[in-house]
Amino acid sequence: MATKTREQFAPQVNSEILSAICDLAQDEGRQMQALRDEALTDPQSAPLVL
Repeated sequence: MATKTREQFAPQVNSEILSAICDLAQDEGRQMQALRDEALTDPQSAPLVL
């Protein structure tokens, strides 16, 4: 399997949202970057409201 190139990503996030993401990642036994990647690539995981 080919290695995917990763880019640096440093968003500014509301501290309450960041805390909720950290809690969710810990509850699911996952890393925050895995949740972020899923949210950015899977339209079903985090619907975008414009």
